[in-house]
Amino acid sequence: MSAKNKPGSSMLWDEILKAIVDAMPEQLFPLFKELYGKEPMVSAIHAGLECGLFLGKRPDLDCVSFGPNLLDVHSVNEALDLASAQRSWDYLKAILKNCK
Repeated sequence: MSAKNKPGSSMLWDEILKAIVDAMPEQLFPLFKELYGKEPMVSAIHAGLECGLFLGKRPDLDCVSFGPNLLDVHSVNEALDLASAQRSWDYLKAILKNCK
C-alpha cells in the first residue's frame, strides 16, 4: 500500500471526499442550499456504517449519510443537539418530498 493510500492519510481522505461529492445525486446539494442558504459540509467520519454495508451489496448505489450533531458520543455525557436534529428531520422530509 502506498503512502498515498495508507489508512489515515489526508490524501486518501481527500480522494474519498471528492468521490463522495462527485457521486452525489444532483438534487441533494441544491436542496440543502435552498433550505439553509449555504453549501452542505461534506466530511468523512467514523459513523455511517450502514452506507458501507449497503455499498458492499450494491456498489452501484448512490449513498449518503447525514444526521444531527452528537456530542461526547459513547460517553456518560453523550448529548444530542436538538436544533440540528430538527434541521436533519426537515432536510429528510424535503428529500422525500422531492422523490418521484
